[in-house]
Amino acid sequence: MSLKIMYFLDDGQGFGGAANTLLQQAVLMKKAGYNVLLCTSNDKKKEIAKEYFTICEKSNIEMIRLPFQISSQPEDIDIISIIVNYSIVRNVIKEYSPDLLHSIQINPIVELVSRELKIPHIMNIYQIQEQFFSICYTDIFPRYHICDSWYYANIWKMMIHSDSVCIRTVANRPSCRKTTNKDTRITRYCCVGGIYTRKNQLEVIKAFEMAISQGLKGELYFYGYDIGLYADECKKYLKEKKLENFIKIVGFCSMMEEEYEKADVLLCGSTCESYPNVISEALAYGLVVISTPVAGVPEVIQDGYNGYLCEGYSKIDIYEKIMQFDTERKNGKLKELLYNSDNTYKKIHSPESVSSELINYYQHVLENTCEISDVTV
Repeated sequence: MSLKIMYFLDDGQGFGGAANTLLQQAVLMKKAGYNVLLCTSNDKKKEIAKEYFTICEKSNIEMIRLPFQISSQPEDIDIISIIVNYSIVRNVIKEYSPDLLHSIQINPIVELVSRELKIPHIMNIYQIQEQFFSICYTDIFPRYHICDSWYYANIWKMMIHSDSVCIRTVANRPSCRKTTNKDTRITRYCCVGGIYTRKNQLEVIKAFEMAISQGLKGELYFYGYDIGLYADECKKYLKEKKLENFIKIVGFCSMMEEEYEKADVLLCGSTCESYPNVISEALAYGLVVISTPVAGVPEVIQDGYNGYLCEGYSKIDIYEKIMQFDTERKNGKLKELLYNSDNTYKKIHSPESVSSELINYYQHVLENTCEISDVTV
């Protein structure tokens, strides 16, 4: 009999990297023949983003809504919500009788139910703030943990004594992988992700501005949610510096596949991230990756081997790698780099690779389940 797995996402309002990662893991397990049930939260009584329905319908995955809350830090946990909704979530889980529970972020209800019903629970959770464990918290963390970087997997393991592993994000490649041009035409750069301070887009803009002033022939497109003070600051800078002919803020795009097809280079300027999901997507589409050395990125991207790794996070650091790429593109020196980046994709980001790692970890969890304590709520 195939495994039964319940996946617990967030409230589904946005379609961020963490939710997409778990959703794609559910898709992989569905394709592997497992029984999969997807749960989103109706805690905030908001509509679900259409991308969830599209992916679930395409993969024939059943999706239901339950009243649970998730958090990226213990301070945000709503104790009242747990007390009020515990029995509802517990009864649904008990009726479905899964072999495994798999959630994103800290999901106290699912963790507490897992202990009562003695069903192993895995969490996907990524970066943490330095002060996160400055005080002792109630034991509400799962025993099993998946991260997309060893950098943060090891931190979580040290702090909560979890069984932590790194399983990279999955990305589907197009039928025909592109090769970056060697001629002198305008090169298309993209930067993907919500425009937030930690994503560091303003430094990327300033780096690109410097490159344009030095003769770079290129255009830069930003894709992602662009609402807020930081996004406004970026837009204001573009307008004041008259850069709008070279740099464009597109906003959220639900069809990034088409945009990746047009692009040549991914620029990632993040200062706080576990491992940007967009890097796996860029490698799948044959884009050259230029990234800051944030958290788990140096575990995958080796400077000059399968991409370009900046020394730091400033506009100067990013500018230097843009210019290095442009020089090597013109000199026709990218063939080996692109070959290596393709092998990197196959080894750690392809559906076959990620599916195998995920199945192996599920089997490990089932075979080595820790003693799960009874709990009363």
